[in-house]
Amino acid sequence: MILDPPTVRHIAALAAVGGVLAAAPAAGAQDTVIVLKGPGARALADQGVRVGAVAPARKRARRITLPLGETTISGATATVRQRGALRLRAGRRSVVLRDLTVTVGRRSTVSARVGGRTRTVAAIDAPAARRSVQPTGTYVTEAPLRLTASTVRLLRRELRRPGLRGGRLGTIDLEAATTPAPSGTEIPGAPDVVTVTGPPTPGGGTVAARPAGAVSITGGTVHWSPRQSWLGYLESGDEPAGAVPPATLADGTYAFPVTGGWYDPATGATVVDTAGGTVFRYPTHFLDMRFANWTWDLASPTPKAVATVERATGVKPGVVGSRQPILLLKPGATRPTVEGSTLTWASVPATLSAEGVPVFRAYLYDTDQGSLTISATLG
Repeated sequence: MILDPPTVRHIAALAAVGGVLAAAPAAGAQDTVIVLKGPGARALADQGVRVGAVAPARKRARRITLPLGETTISGATATVRQRGALRLRAGRRSVVLRDLTVTVGRRSTVSARVGGRTRTVAAIDAPAARRSVQPTGTYVTEAPLRLTASTVRLLRRELRRPGLRGGRLGTIDLEAATTPAPSGTEIPGAPDVVTVTGPPTPGGGTVAARPAGAVSITGGTVHWSPRQSWLGYLESGDEPAGAVPPATLADGTYAFPVTGGWYDPATGATVVDTAGGTVFRYPTHFLDMRFANWTWDLASPTPKAVATVERATGVKPGVVGSRQPILLLKPGATRPTVEGSTLTWASVPATLSAEGVPVFRAYLYDTDQGSLTISATLG
């Protein structure tokens, strides 16, 4: 995953001073999302410790959303201030984590001011594949998050919960840009129109041709779990992501019924056709997207997910109604696992294509868009 080349207008206006870039959050930046899941989260619940959000941070079910503050890039390290705070409460006692700051780099952490002192409160397990720091911005993609041992000791003492244990608290997903939103933007609070992006996807919306020795695919399901921060961003606009039947959306994962396609036993090349669609809307930010009839092409030199763009705001003439490669797929080994007549590709990473950038208007080229699992039945 890369954040280069720069993709937002007026990027040339940025200047490095002593190797440091600092700016207010860009209009296209996404709120930081922490999802509470894992042994550490269960340990808190078992001890009667509740985790809450202090405005402007928000908490809904297990998801905590933290609006972005200032982002600073210094060499290979990014510092992203968060707005709002976290409150951990047990009975009448509480601990508030204020001035939350995420550091992204070789050692990624979350720090906070607790009782007048700034301390490292959590560690982020973000290897190179899950993080990036570039002059244009930074991201951490759903990286495991755990409270530090010193924070666990602090909570035991302040909340009077001596049995509290540590462990993974959950995951954190962050994307922040150093590019300020241009004044007078026509989309208040939403990404600016992108003018520079990555290379065009080879073949565009055309999928690979079926070879003579291919076997037909007659059924199955494709599951796509988009990145949590994207779904959380839409949900914050009071209109969560939706599905167009026969596709469904449950617990952050789309399920598309397979309607056809082919598999080449000689090479492992595959094209899978599915029915149904996806709806992404944030009306007050002028975002309105609807994609239909997704095709998952693992046979082209650049694997991709192609869909019909049924609706999209702010795109060039001719995009709506056309087939576009919205996602790039990274299947690794092309061949699936085979059990009888069922083929399975598990946890295939998906990123945003060059063609998807001006449609989504929210992310840079080749940034994380979740993962998918393909299960296909041969006829």
